[in-house]
Amino acid sequence: MLFFKRSPFLSRQKELCADREKKLQLALEEAIALDASMRSTAEWLTEAEQRLAAMEPVSRLVDVLEAQVAENDKWVDEVVVRKQLMAEQQAAGTRLQYYCEKKDAIPIKNGLVSLKHRFEKVSSRTADRTKQLNTALDEARIWEKGIASIHGFLDEVEESLPDAQLPTSNVDKLKNSLEKIKVVQADVTYRQADFDTTYKRGKSLMDRAPRSEVKKIQEINEKLRKRWNAMLEAISQRRQAAEQILLDSSAFDEAILELESWVDVELAKNAASDGRVHGDVETVKSLVDEHKKRENERSAKKRALDTIMSKAAKLSGNDSDENSHINGVCDRVNEKWKRLEEEANARSEALNDATKRATDFDKKVHDLLDWLVETE
Repeated sequence: MLFFKRSPFLSRQKELCADREKKLQLALEEAIALDASMRSTAEWLTEAEQRLAAMEPVSRLVDVLEAQVAENDKWVDEVVVRKQLMAEQQAAGTRLQYYCEKKDAIPIKNGLVSLKHRFEKVSSRTADRTKQLNTALDEARIWEKGIASIHGFLDEVEESLPDAQLPTSNVDKLKNSLEKIKVVQADVTYRQADFDTTYKRGKSLMDRAPRSEVKKIQEINEKLRKRWNAMLEAISQRRQAAEQILLDSSAFDEAILELESWVDVELAKNAASDGRVHGDVETVKSLVDEHKKRENERSAKKRALDTIMSKAAKLSGNDSDENSHINGVCDRVNEKWKRLEEEANARSEALNDATKRATDFDKKVHDLLDWLVETE
């Protein structure tokens, strides 16, 4: 019986084969894992792209936006998790390329690059969506807070405004009521800028809101505007009524000085405006509305002026010792009133011109935008 001594060469070959088999098995497992991971990522990216494309437009209502933000936060968390998995996948793929043949490394590299680019687009669109939602939520909250603030202020004004039934028999009480009305009117004038800003914010939200929300935002905005204008009208009417009653109560000096004070304020407003009337359509429209309000108020004051001048003529006709004083005051007020009317007429003409220019410019802009859309 022959005994064959084990050849060291054969033993070495067996070890090498076993080692290679182990490496091949490990490489196969890694390749299968990478392939499964890349397929899973590709499927997730397809779903993510479809999801982003199907997302509802960014709302401009706080309650809807809060729900959209909450949903988006969950999505952002999912993207963050996928980003970590993508990083691990890229590292595994890069490592695998080092150990495989060049002809196999190229498809792996191309696949990883393609997935990376797609993920970067999804990540970028998600970041844009997050930014849009946060910005929209901030703007909507500011507008909503402004609406609530103005309504609260108007509630306070309604409580502090003297009753419509003014005292007519007691001049002192009448003067006191008139002073209260002036204080309220000054408070409302001070808050006019807040109202204008809030109303413009609402208009801006309407321009960018989904069609389904435009009507609701407009209703809220217009409700505030109507209430604000109604309050301005009520205050103006009560002040005019108080001044007329004061005048009818033979308080000539108080009435004419009150009228002169009002004229001085109007002249100061004209000087402060510096003739600036140009702007976009909305700005010019706002200026025109303000001018009309002042025109209506001036018409009411004109009736008071006529009454005062008629009373002055009667007092002068009685050969009063204050004849010279009355004539001097009347001449001064008449001169200021004439200047006020001249400035008002000039502003009316300027506003008409500004309205025409703004309308023409707005039309040209829209025509240009339509042309750009057709060109694209």
